[in-house]
Amino acid sequence: MHGRTDIDFYSENGYVPAPEGSTYDSPQQSARSASRTIEYSRNDFAIALAAHRKWMEHIILVHITLLSTLLFQSSETPVFIMST
Repeated sequence: MHGRTDIDFYSENGYVPAPEGSTYDSPQQSARSASRTIEYSRNDFAIALAAHRKWMEHIILVHITLLSTLLFQSSETPVFIMST
């Protein structure tokens, strides 16, 4: 199976459950749920960092535009332009 298995459960509870019927005698099944939990949380953290960075770039651009407009009292294109 490909993709995020048990994603609904993970979204609600914050972890991927061990398969039903898994025991200490079958550690591979339990270990896989633990590694999936770590994988999903690491991916979610990376996505959050990227979104935060993009949001901060937007806020900085808005402030630079406002500052430029206030300093030069002009409706022209701002003096400072950030690349996106």
